[in-house]
Amino acid sequence: SAAPDAVEPMQDGGAAEPASAAPAEAGTPPPAQSTERQP
Repeated sequence: SAAPDAVEPMQDGGAAEPASAAPAEAGTPPPAQSTERQP
């Protein structure tokens, strides 16, 4: 159970982080880049 337990949390955390980070990052970079490029 140690192996499966360790793998499950890692996969869940890894998948959750990228998913949350993807949308957040995608929304953050566009505005930041647009502002930086304009000035």
